[in-house]
Amino acid sequence: MAKKNYVGQAVKVDKLTLETGVAYRIRLVNNGHVKGGLVDATSGKLLPRKTWSIK
Repeated sequence: MAKKNYVGQAVKVDKLTLETGVAYRIRLVNNGHVKGGLVDATSGKLLPRKTWSIK
């Protein structure tokens, strides 16, 4: 799901355990710009910032 919405090369991926479940923190580089976010490990959907509480 996240791959469909964002273009770039993944430069770093970390597995995290959140209060809501497991997620991956990803960092992408595209044209020299770094973007990042959290992706739900089960659904593949990008998580809103308010759910980023790490256990």
